[in-house]
Order: sequence, then C-alpha cells, then structure tokens
Amino acid sequence: MGTIFTLSPDIREVARILLDDMIEELGKIVRLVYEPTKSECPNCLLSPINNRSSGIYQSGGPLAFEEGQPCPVCSGEGWVISASLTEDIQCGVAKTPKDWFIPIPPTIVLPAGMVQLKTYTTNWAKVKRARHVILAPDVSGFEVEIYRLHSSLGDPSNLVPGRYCVGFFERVK
Repeated sequence: MGTIFTLSPDIREVARILLDDMIEELGKIVRLVYEPTKSECPNCLLSPINNRSSGIYQSGGPLAFEEGQPCPVCSGEGWVISASLTEDIQCGVAKTPKDWFIPIPPTIVLPAGMVQLKTYTTNWAKVKRARHVILAPDVSGFEVEIYRLHSSLGDPSNLVPGRYCVGFFERVK
C-alpha cells in the first residue's frame, strides 16, 4: 500500500485500456524483417564428405533429375536459402526525444535518428529476433525508413506491469 495513495485495480484497468488504445488506434504498423534461413535441399541428398549436394535425387523431392547432374533446386549447393520473412505488428512510434515514452536524461547522448517503439511484451521476442524494422511499410511515395534495435528498456511500466515494452531503434537507411 502506498504512502500517499494506492492505485486500485479499476484505475490500472483504465490505464491498460488507454495504453492499448494508444498502440492500436494511434500507433503505426511496423514490419519486422527476419534473417533468411539456410536449410538442406529437399530435392537432393547431402554429401556428408563435402557438405554439398551429392548429385543424387532424393525420392519425393519436387524436381527429379539425372544422377550426376546438378540439382535444379539448389544448383548443386545442397542448401537452399529462404527469402527474408516478414511480419507486421502494431507499435506506438515516437520519433523525437520530446515525444518519447520514456524520457532520457540529458546527460545520456544517443545517436541522431533514434526512435522509440512501444509495443506489447508478447511481441518483444519477435522484435529482438528481427534483423531490422521498417516503419510505415505500406505508405507509398515516401522513402522507406529502416531501423535496427539499439537497446531496450524491457517493461518500464509501473501502471500495468508486464504488458508493454519500449525499445530504442537507430536509423540505418
């Protein structure tokens, strides 16, 4: 119980609704771009000696080929690289320090071009795994803004603990 006042569960619920609306209604779509993945070719057998295609068709593969020929799926490499995967999430976006969700003391100097994103803690593992994020990816006629995670503050909320997280992102393009 607080010395001066205590926040009731009803007040915390109102704060949760307000913060959720800030993210959902006033926030922006942010596209997370993940690293491409490398996996064994599904069309040929991998040689354990040189870790490349053995030139032998794997039964059930998508494109049959003659033994000794390069696999048409992996070009004889034995591996296929998937395209970068993307996922869109909703975030609160603050582009200028005066609008940041968590103010930074003036003694801390951050690189120019920093933004703060606020989202749900359920999205945070995805954000940390992403190679970079794209702000407003579907807005045509404007240059795409690409940011990389600089640092995170985790869960800074004392009103609704465990629900939101904030991170600093540095512009890379």
